[in-house]
Parts: sequence; C-alpha cells; structure tokens
Amino acid sequence: PPASWTDADVDVLLDLAIAHKVSAGEGMNFKATFWNTASAALSNPARGGPKTARVCKE
Repeated sequence: PPASWTDADVDVLLDLAIAHKVSAGEGMNFKATFWNTASAALSNPARGGPKTARVCKE
C-alpha cells in the first residue's frame, strides 16, 4: 500500500527539516543522508506503506 501521512508524520518531517536546514544549504536541497534519516524516524507507520527515503523526498 502507498504511504499515508498523518499530522504527526508531517510534524516529524518538518521538525527534522528545521533541525537539519543548515545541511541543506541556501537552496534547501537536502542530501540523501537527510532523507534516510527522515525515513528511519518514520519507520513505524500508523497506517499505509513504508515511508522510504524516496517517498519522504517526494
């Protein structure tokens, strides 16, 4: 099944983006390591499929 995003999931992703914004640079282009970190933080979905690094980035 496709990933399903709860409000809590979005909050986690936004908190991570804020915490790691320096690593994204001025263009806010996060590297693969950030997306892997996000995927790991969201590895236990409440519903839907897994939130892989690719899914988090898209």
